[in-house]
Amino acid sequence: MSMEVLLASSAARSPFPHFSLPNTSIKPTRSSTNSQAWRTIDRAFVDKTFNGQSWFRYRENALRNEPMNTREETYTAIRKMLATLDDPFTRFLEPEKFKSLQSGTKSAVTGVGLSIGYPSGSDGSPAGLVVISAAPGGPANRAGILSGDIILAIDGTSTESMGIYDAADRLQGPEGSSVELTIRSGPEIKQLALTREKVSLSPVKSRLCKIPGSGKDSPRIGYIKLTTFNQNASDKGVIVYICDSRGVRDIYDTDGSGAIAASEPLAVLVNKGTASASEILAGALKDNKRAVLFGEPTFGKGKIQSVFQLSDGSGLAVTVARYETPAHTDIDKVGVIPDHPLPKSFPKDEEGFCGCLQDPASSCHFNRGQLFAR
Repeated sequence: MSMEVLLASSAARSPFPHFSLPNTSIKPTRSSTNSQAWRTIDRAFVDKTFNGQSWFRYRENALRNEPMNTREETYTAIRKMLATLDDPFTRFLEPEKFKSLQSGTKSAVTGVGLSIGYPSGSDGSPAGLVVISAAPGGPANRAGILSGDIILAIDGTSTESMGIYDAADRLQGPEGSSVELTIRSGPEIKQLALTREKVSLSPVKSRLCKIPGSGKDSPRIGYIKLTTFNQNASDKGVIVYICDSRGVRDIYDTDGSGAIAASEPLAVLVNKGTASASEILAGALKDNKRAVLFGEPTFGKGKIQSVFQLSDGSGLAVTVARYETPAHTDIDKVGVIPDHPLPKSFPKDEEGFCGCLQDPASSCHFNRGQLFAR
């Protein structure tokens, strides 16, 4: 279960656009690429204190002291500059990686079917990278890796100081090749060897559950599971506020004209694998009082990145803003808080879900009144 409609979804790409700098016919110099990167951060980065430093003074010192005679030296200087911001999501993209990101080929690379992030640190989690979600039917999912598990090492290399993008590169590789993971799941540490494969996602799963009743008019509850988002939702009202250092920058809302079954009772199942666009949808449904949320707090990725192209073909991914729900709740590192918890025995698939509704004797049973009541 990631986010379930009962709705369910794992981490998804941000629905907001990428941006690029104007093209130039002048051949870029090494220092001009560095200056372009500095100006991009100066203009776009969400934290206008730049992590408590003088951004202008940093640029002057870098131009004076950092060697930038080769492409690699220039790129190293840019990476050092970005590191001072202490934001793991603001990163440099070499031309090859930027081109791959633009063309969308990244999604076609084989791997083990994991979405990963940084632990919040608030729950005493060990250093490493946290599993946001494991793609249903993928190698990681079949090996029993769960949302909230900690990846301690990849092929013997500790993840204690490893970035998520470096980790993603290590997890991907040729189809049929193997990768070894050291996983902490609760108190248990596992050593797992996974075979990379092309993980095909079925974005929508559904099931209609018949609830015991009398005659042909017995009540039915539909179960819909979304694993990715590729278009806007049609829930009437404000969906999300986009905020930067000056406050609300943009509002995404809808008139609900494309909504289906807009008045039917709706419950949404969420857990810590519900991230990014999933959290926006869950927060919008909750704050607009359109749905009741069940489960545990969502992942808590409330920052927005945009991608900017530099004149030599490289690029920057920059944290430019943050999300707020319609009730102006900042979800970053906190997540969306559900209305009610779920029993620990609650299933993570549509077959088990129907069983919980149909069998009053099951430990996970919910009746219709409990499921849709606030």
